[in-house]
Amino acid sequence: MEYSGKEISEKLFISSNTVETHRKNILKKLNAKNTISLVKFALKNNLIKP
Repeated sequence: MEYSGKEISEKLFISSNTVETHRKNILKKLNAKNTISLVKFALKNNLIKP
């Protein structure tokens, strides 16, 4: 399932800014340039199914 930052924030009862901060922190920690890099990482490490 795909959710926008706004949808995620509504489901978790947090602000959209908080969602974006978490996303940026994940990108930084994994040394990923974009969301596609995160998907590749998740697939490679069996965190999601293709």
